[in-house]
Amino acid sequence: QVQDLWRVRNDNMADLCKKVKELKGNFLQFQINHVLREFNADADAQANFAVELPVGEIQEQSNFTC
Repeated sequence: QVQDLWRVRNDNMADLCKKVKELKGNFLQFQINHVLREFNADADAQANFAVELPVGEIQEQSNFTC
């Protein structure tokens, strides 16, 4: 979404994406590397969980592994 390759459908994610686009200008270099879901399943699951939270809510999930 940050690279404008995908449309942002979730309002929370759209706000975060906008913020990232603003902040990336503060760095001399900024690089995003695509990682396929099959190699990033835990992070993908956590991201999917997080986008459903109400704005400003934080919830800890203990069943995710790092």
